[in-house]
Amino acid sequence: MPSRRISFSSPRFRGSGTRQILACLCLLAVSFALYSPSLGFSFQFDDQLFLQDSNVQHGNWRALSWPPAPRFLTWLTFLAQYQWSGPDAAWFRLFDLALHSLNALLVFLLLQHLLARFNGKPGIRLIPALAGALWFATHPVQIESVVYVYQRSTLLAASLAFAATWVWLRRRDEQKLPVVLAGVLYLAALACKEYVVLLPLGWWLMDSRFSQGGRSRPNLWAPLALTGAALLGMVVWIARSPDPTLGFSFSSSHQYLTAQVTVFWIYLGLITGTVPLNLDHHVLPLLPEDPLFWLALGGILSLLLGAFALRRREPLITVSVALFFVFLLPTSSLIPSPDLAFEHRLYAAMLGLAGLVAWATAKLLGMQEQTAGRTLPSRALVNVGLLALLILTLLLDFRTEQRLRVWRDPVRLWSDAQSKSPDKYRPNLNLGVTLMGSEPERARTYLRRALQIGPGQPEAYRSLGQLEWNMGNAEQARRFWERALELDASSAATHTALGQLLASANDFVAAREHLERAITLDPEPLAPYFLLAQLHFRFGFYQETIDWAEKGLQRHSEEAGLWLLLAEAVSAQANWSRAAELYREALRRDPSLATAWQGLEQSLRK
Repeated sequence: MPSRRISFSSPRFRGSGTRQILACLCLLAVSFALYSPSLGFSFQFDDQLFLQDSNVQHGNWRALSWPPAPRFLTWLTFLAQYQWSGPDAAWFRLFDLALHSLNALLVFLLLQHLLARFNGKPGIRLIPALAGALWFATHPVQIESVVYVYQRSTLLAASLAFAATWVWLRRRDEQKLPVVLAGVLYLAALACKEYVVLLPLGWWLMDSRFSQGGRSRPNLWAPLALTGAALLGMVVWIARSPDPTLGFSFSSSHQYLTAQVTVFWIYLGLITGTVPLNLDHHVLPLLPEDPLFWLALGGILSLLLGAFALRRREPLITVSVALFFVFLLPTSSLIPSPDLAFEHRLYAAMLGLAGLVAWATAKLLGMQEQTAGRTLPSRALVNVGLLALLILTLLLDFRTEQRLRVWRDPVRLWSDAQSKSPDKYRPNLNLGVTLMGSEPERARTYLRRALQIGPGQPEAYRSLGQLEWNMGNAEQARRFWERALELDASSAATHTALGQLLASANDFVAAREHLERAITLDPEPLAPYFLLAQLHFRFGFYQETIDWAEKGLQRHSEEAGLWLLLAEAVSAQANWSRAAELYREALRRDPSLATAWQGLEQSLRK
């Protein structure tokens, strides 16, 4: 009697429309279920950069779009979402989770195309592509990109880059519209984040007929020209931009490049699980004088040469390794950055790992099909391989679920980073800052530790000043803030803090000087306007109080405290009818202001 055993590589599992839909639903369900706990997390780290941006808060999209701000498409999404949902972390995270799920689906579709083109067994596509996409979606190294809202730029650029690649792969030789559409999507991805700059080189590689030993397809000058133009534009942009996050300087590029030899092996350790996940890795790069540097560099070159050597026999390996480097290289060699390593830089590069997983799964399924009528040991060996791959996938999910707990709140996140990078400045500083409200003594310990590591960094002095001020130690706070200004006189926040301290000490002249300097440096924040109005009112300068309150209300018209101060100053000038109007404005914005009710009653009685 013939065997009725069903193989996963049989035609029944080769990807009909229904099975495609089921695979997509499975991918979406796993992605959403795994990351859904993050919907309840608070904002983290640099999320305040867009939350406190006045253009985002006030919906001023023109300031971001022309001349284009760095990563302006990403910032436009921040602006639009802020106008719709306000500073609600759950909605921001839901949007990012949807982007990640979309990216997982796009990876699934891309892998099916790559398997059909390079695997040699076009029938075995759905299960391998699903396996690779699951690794992309659930690998714990992806958490930083998915959960850290400020890294939406990474997710959005990946979405557009993957979509552009999918359009490119599906084009016909004589059709120009898909080529143009792919180019437009590529440029849009660049407007989200610059790490996709080498993507057209990946298209060129995917169009190469490795397995047939033939030449590349025609019309490949388009991606090469697009890459060259994008690189040239980026060089000019970075060289002219005052934004330090776009790179230090090209004079530091060679140092950054040599350090990335070490960083590459850290990234490889993160992918394989041999290096612990950390928000702020402390990288001690190997120097060219160290023989280990050349050993590490030789290892990288060996991997590249090995992948190139397999271009005829296993072209999917070659393409997967190439895609990994295409997405990783821009931020790990071409674009210098103050931070040597961040896990979010691996996000899109994980498409390469997904390709390798899909290749391994397809190989095992092909071997299972070939051993269907053979001896038990050969079939068992293949099944053990498939079982091991399944177990590894489940372990990834477990590690991701465990790592998500660390991101639940800033204290957990920075405690984890400080324990893994105890000798790095930023984890100690940020842990101290997050503990200032709840555990001031512990906060002082970590802030002083940060000060020991980076004695020339003003942030630790500013934070220690704020901590001492909160604890009632005004003289110590003053010393710390004055030292912070010696290191960085352009900090509006430090001038404001010192102005507030001096105002409380009734040092009118010095307080006014610092507060006015703060407004000159940054005219947007409310605090210096309010403090200046309050300072002048306390010393009986009512007209100056009115002037500063009105200046503050031009930028912060909803601030009830400023309306109340303005009303009090007008009342002190005995302008009772005007004072009554201003008291009503203050109450309209905050009915709980007891002083405003009393002032209104007094004004009406007068």
